[in-house]
Amino acid sequence: MALSGKVVHGELLDTVCIEKLSFQQFPEIEPCFVRKKVGDLRITWRIWNNEGTCHELVYNNSDDAPVVTSGWAELQNYYDMPADVVVILGYYENNDFEVAGHVEITSHEDFPRYHSRSISHKGIHVFDVELDDSSVKSAKLRLQPEFGQVLRDNDYEVLTLCGDNGRTQMLLILNTDDPGRTKLGYEWFEFCASNILQSGDIIKFKFDVTDSHKTCHVYKVCNP
Repeated sequence: MALSGKVVHGELLDTVCIEKLSFQQFPEIEPCFVRKKVGDLRITWRIWNNEGTCHELVYNNSDDAPVVTSGWAELQNYYDMPADVVVILGYYENNDFEVAGHVEITSHEDFPRYHSRSISHKGIHVFDVELDDSSVKSAKLRLQPEFGQVLRDNDYEVLTLCGDNGRTQMLLILNTDDPGRTKLGYEWFEFCASNILQSGDIIKFKFDVTDSHKTCHVYKVCNP
């Protein structure tokens, strides 16, 4: 279905980007939009089309790692979107939206800096960690000295870990005075369980030191 101009009556209040990669289950929503609209947004968004009907997107009600949890496949099929896509939605009052456009993602350079797979912008750091039986069951995860040093240099005291499933968990950063002994704690094993992380997985920590919310995306890059 092709786009055909404005379909929602009323004043356009804002726009929001949503990115979906073919291998991701849940599309990622622009966090700053959700934070700006706290108190106004409802969990279900109505996406109106030029036939006078709407699709419904449901999101996880998170402002740290907002993702679409249902309704995406129908919207993507209706507009014949590519598998790797950035969708721009126009936002109106009463939780009404319309698709203002979409663009195919062809390289990592197309990712905005908040996206979990965006690793090329200045200020973004990534570290890979291989999990074993002990680490997935432990309350604390020991980090590489280089990881600990970046956290210390940028005055981190906590990290809000964000999984690909949209679940988040805030963990303390321990032993920041000694980067060689820095750990995340104390509920690391709970994060592993909620994100189905297991022994043998190689996971990537991706965070942006310019992000005042101290979020850190964590996702698998290799499975056993």
